Amino acid sequence: MPFPLTPSSIIFGLQGGLGMLNGFANLLIPALVVKNSKVLNIASIPALHTIALGAITYGEISALYVNAAYKADTQIMWWSIVGRGLAVVTFGLHGGVWGNIALFEGAMSVLTAGNLLWEWRTESTYVKGV
Repeated sequence: MPFPLTPSSIIFGLQGGLGMLNGFANLLIPALVVKNSKVLNIASIPALHTIALGAITYGEISALYVNAAYKADTQIMWWSIVGRGLAVVTFGLHGGVWGNIALFEGAMSVLTAGNLLWEWRTESTYVKGV
């Protein structure tokens, strides 16, 4: 199956790729985890372990994003928007540095949804198989 070069697939794949890089960086560079813990004002060892575990989980989710982008799986893309919406609320309620993460999650949701809606709207204008 050839790679479906749609805007939503490209954006979703970039999100997944960046997530994987972030996950690998947090696992392979302990100094990065320490730096992140200082930025987020976290001093406890369990919190640092949680960040490391989150990096692993985020890497797995990012792999799902890349796979969904490759297959142009719009159903997964729509569900990711729901998940990101929950992240916006959760991180937004924490405030501080977490507010920046909420903004990023919100921006990625809007960007993905906008492209999916655009593709859905313009899909009827394309002739299949041509």
